Amino acid sequence: MTRRTMALSAVLTTALLTGWGIHSLQAGGEETKQPKQASSAARTVTADGITAVVISPAIQKENGIRVAALASQVRHERLEANALILAAQGLLDDRGRYESALAQTRKAQAAFQVTRQEYDRLQSLLPGNNVSLKQVQAAEGAWQADLAD
Repeated sequence: MTRRTMALSAVLTTALLTGWGIHSLQAGGEETKQPKQASSAARTVTADGITAVVISPAIQKENGIRVAALASQVRHERLEANALILAAQGLLDDRGRYESALAQTRKAQAAFQVTRQEYDRLQSLLPGNNVSLKQVQAAEGAWQADLAD
């Protein structure tokens, strides 16, 4: 909008609102009458930092005010989200394969430790001719095979 158009619309709006206000004052209809003031039976009190309005039972009855205790309700939080549902069978199969591979790894580690200890023991006996070279070489081969697994 240009400045001229904006200024023109501001002037027109002001004129319309002024005319409507003058018409409302001249009409003197029901909506311009002031509501009847409440009697002095209502008062405000403050207790424990809470401000409350106290209204006498007669005023409550006259104005149709009912007082009732609120019932407590449990409300569960609800969360909505988009999701993709996967078939559980694939996940179960993968877990089974993982557990199997983990068990095989532990078994291979145990076998490696046993053959390494056997090789070290035979290697220490070789200088005193308490074991043959063939036995040491066989233990070393078993140790290297377990190392490869």
